[in-house]
Amino acid sequence: MTGGASEAVTQQLSGVRSQGDPSGENTEYEIYTDNSPEDSLLLSAYKDAVARENAVPLTINELTTHERGFILAEIRQEHAENAGRLAEILMEILSACCDNAEACMTTKAIQDLIIYCLRGNDIGSVLVALKGLKLLPSESRMNRRCTISLSEHCDNVIAFCGSKSVIDQLGRILDATKEISEADLTEYARLIGRVSVALLISLLEHLQSISARRMVNNVLIHVGKQDMDALVARLKDPTWYVVRNIVYVLRNIGDDSVLNSLLWLSGHENPRVRLEVVNALNVFRSARSVRALTGFLDDSDSTVRLSAIGVIAAAAKESPATATIVRDAIFARIRHSGFENRDFREKKSFYEAMAPLNDSEVEEFMISTLRKKSIFSSRKGSETRACALYYLGLAGSREAIPIIEKLRNSSDRLIRDHAVLALQRKQHE
Repeated sequence: MTGGASEAVTQQLSGVRSQGDPSGENTEYEIYTDNSPEDSLLLSAYKDAVARENAVPLTINELTTHERGFILAEIRQEHAENAGRLAEILMEILSACCDNAEACMTTKAIQDLIIYCLRGNDIGSVLVALKGLKLLPSESRMNRRCTISLSEHCDNVIAFCGSKSVIDQLGRILDATKEISEADLTEYARLIGRVSVALLISLLEHLQSISARRMVNNVLIHVGKQDMDALVARLKDPTWYVVRNIVYVLRNIGDDSVLNSLLWLSGHENPRVRLEVVNALNVFRSARSVRALTGFLDDSDSTVRLSAIGVIAAAAKESPATATIVRDAIFARIRHSGFENRDFREKKSFYEAMAPLNDSEVEEFMISTLRKKSIFSSRKGSETRACALYYLGLAGSREAIPIIEKLRNSSDRLIRDHAVLALQRKQHE
């Protein structure tokens, strides 16, 4: 640079004056020059340098489903870890409480944490808190210098876990998400003890999802014995599906003490409840329950009747003591004049149930049915004779072979087909 140019630059720089506090961050500078060509070029270069940005253009795209899932999982994981740690801290604070007022404030904080976690579908942190509560009373008796009892405060939190606000949150999670597993719900119920039975029954009233009701039923089977009275009391519930679910639970618990309560439901107005009662009575297999089951053979619903005949037939096979009860009940209905009006499939199930009993009186009745001749053939009459053939084939009657052979050539296709089937069974014995 020549001496003249250097001097011009020095003069130009000396022409910069500041506005504001030069020591501050927001100082503004103003450049003033004369109109010489060299000054104009220098000023133009300065302005270009100031205006130039070194920003690199960045393209922003939508997050993929995988990326969104990863971010949400990280958020949930962090939330669960923090909430679980907070639960542990609150347990430590509660164990150190030396007066009831402080303990009450701490238990209220634990209750608030439980609701907060459930609103976030975080059952894991709730289980952490409940496990800590279970251990706290015994540990505090051994380790604490203060003399207040924490058992009452812990019981208050346990009772809160069966409150309406908790039931509402659990119901929402079970209906709308998969965040609670059956193992989690079972552990929750066992940790809160006897109060869990009433809580789970209340859930059955409000749950809309069939899979959620099924889960609650399975948990009740595990913990229901803690409060059988609560279960039995809800058999009088006006909501039919609550009653049906309670019967299902009692059936799987298998406590004989509930038999009287189940028998009381034999006349329930909803056939789905009566069907569940039939299935429940099947578990007990006593003479009394079998005798009660025979009453369902005249139920107004065909599904209930078919289920009842299947159950008592199985009971008669397993217990000779009940065979006479079953034989008398079925035989009485077959001989009743209105029996022929039932569906053919249902009638066959009655005959099939008696076949393993090998009763001579029943066999004579079946043979006499085949020998009867009517001037006018009818569909119902053909079905009755086909049922008799079905019975004799299953029972393996030798005395009936001649008449079965004769009916093999019957002009009635239904009778002919059943005669052929009866003979085939005899050949394969």
